[in-house]
Amino acid sequence: MKKTIALLKIIIISVMIFSSCISSNGMKTDASTDSDEYGERSSSEDISETSLSQDNEASAQSTESEDVSFGVSSEESFDEASSESSEESSEESSEESSEESSDESSEEPSEDPSEESSDESSEESSEDSSEEETDDNNEVFEQNGVLFVGTRAMEQFIGSLSMGKSFCGYITQLKEKLVGEVNVSLMVAPQASVYYAPQEGEYAYLLNHGKTVFDTLKSCSEKEGTYNYINVYEALIPHLDEPVYFRTEHHWAALGAYYAAQVYAKEAGVPYPALDEYEKREKHGYVGSLYVFSKHARILEDNPDDIEYYVNKNAVYTAYCLTEGKTDFSTESYIRHSVLFENLNNYGIFLALDNMAYKIVTNAGTGRTLVVLKDSYGNAVVPFLLSSFDTVYVLDYRYYKRNCVNFINEVGATDVLVIASGFTACGNVGKKLEKMINMEE
Repeated sequence: MKKTIALLKIIIISVMIFSSCISSNGMKTDASTDSDEYGERSSSEDISETSLSQDNEASAQSTESEDVSFGVSSEESFDEASSESSEESSEESSEESSEESSDESSEEPSEDPSEESSDESSEESSEDSSEEETDDNNEVFEQNGVLFVGTRAMEQFIGSLSMGKSFCGYITQLKEKLVGEVNVSLMVAPQASVYYAPQEGEYAYLLNHGKTVFDTLKSCSEKEGTYNYINVYEALIPHLDEPVYFRTEHHWAALGAYYAAQVYAKEAGVPYPALDEYEKREKHGYVGSLYVFSKHARILEDNPDDIEYYVNKNAVYTAYCLTEGKTDFSTESYIRHSVLFENLNNYGIFLALDNMAYKIVTNAGTGRTLVVLKDSYGNAVVPFLLSSFDTVYVLDYRYYKRNCVNFINEVGATDVLVIASGFTACGNVGKKLEKMINMEE
């Protein structure tokens, strides 16, 4: 009997120890799982913040690189690249609706479906009303590094003063290397935030910084004393109530480019047609690059731009086009009789692709030959210069692979116009012009 009782005690103790071990192992498994899940969440959050930071930088400098600039760096169709915004918008909305639908169906049903429906409709209604407030009250907010004031989206211009001064030095290098008397001019296009940022609050510094940068570029150019500085910053101020900039696209609009080219033509002493000598045409429903940069801000989708462009009624010209990699205009890729690509519903309507080079022969009869060294902001300027010069060469210093000094000397240019956005002139992309000036051949 005593042996039986002792045996039972041993069995009971063994069972208790075994249970304790199982319990302990189970806790360890749970703890490690929690740790792994936490690790995954941390990792994904870090990645998300990193990419967000990179996107903000790309947007802020975009068009520094202007490579982010809704331009295309390959021979891909500009139309395909630009239509990304509308395609992504429709794809995303359909994906989101199907995902939301499947998510909702997989969730447990609400205790009171009518209450849930009522809540959803009231939330949608409040969202709609908040968007309307944004429209009416010029609400200021930021999305993925893009600044919004009402329905206008803008890059936040934070260009470097020191890099701007260096860029002015590059223009002097160019001037000093040219043979003979060549008129060299610099045109720097401001970003929209230089004018349209809020006058008060945390973003007001963009106005002050913009003015400081463009005043510095002007004074630095005057100090260099080797070229003409085209003061676009001041020229656009009287026209800010006009559509000189897009609201959904980071580039300036055709009208802004017209006023900039007007100042240049006056400085260069060449004829320049009045605006009523152009035929104004429009395309509607354009949602541009800032829609993509902002990760599809709905307010831009709901308030698209109109693309206005101007066709010179009197200019007759032939454009010899080179695709990327080609540098010899005697073997052009193809010939056109317009530099406006009216089949495109985006900024590509002006000159189409960034990576193309042009030789444009006109009927201007001025005896002047112009070489334009530009980034994508120059695309909208060139169509307004076709009544001012007999021949216009257009080279993008980000893509054209030749020493521009040798090229300018070879074609016998009388004039050179360097066009850069504020981000290019005051950022790393400006160094590509220096490389083009000093390239070995």
